[in-house]
Amino acid sequence: MILDSVQAIDANAVLNLAAGLDARPYRLPLPSSLVWIEADRVAILDEKTEALARAKPACVVERVAVDLADNQARESLFDRVAASPARVVVVTEGLLVYLDEALVASLAKGLGARPSMRRWVLESAAPEFVEQNMRAWGKVLASANAEWKFAPANGFDFFRPHGWSLTVRRPFFAEARRLGREGEMRFAWLVRALSSLSGWFRRKLENSVAYGVMQRSPREGAD
Repeated sequence: MILDSVQAIDANAVLNLAAGLDARPYRLPLPSSLVWIEADRVAILDEKTEALARAKPACVVERVAVDLADNQARESLFDRVAASPARVVVVTEGLLVYLDEALVASLAKGLGARPSMRRWVLESAAPEFVEQNMRAWGKVLASANAEWKFAPANGFDFFRPHGWSLTVRRPFFAEARRLGREGEMRFAWLVRALSSLSGWFRRKLENSVAYGVMQRSPREGAD
């Protein structure tokens, strides 16, 4: 989905928010001129820089230490990125679920206000999926200050008022099956059995978590 987005807009930059230990710029066939900007906390980026010191990325990699929950710091980062590259793909994998709704709305609005932010690759989790996981892991997540919060009932439509519309949607579990990684999940055999026996369960599963590619809404002046 990232490669398709880069190609679709002839992107010259990718902004990976909460990049963590993601190593995509080292393993994807990206244009050598592309600038891949990784934003995360300083401790994570320092560890990553050390771990990948001998590795050669496919493109230009820049790392920016920033607290994405800090509105001023986040907006400053967006200004910096928008001021140079003209065509940017934004990636927020595994970030939004940890933020509250107001902060996600602010982030979406901030990206949508900058015309150079052309595509946004993200995921959406259903409220019942987040509730189930919080019941199972809530105490552990709370102890790490990492509770799951964001799960809009309207899914990707949540982002429409903030200048974004959905162009691609792929259910998480369908993608795992397509890529041959379904067997890595716990109770994969049970999930397969229930999916084959129950259309209701299959639809519920496919709506629990999905990946999406958003583009700037026409009213926001995209392209």
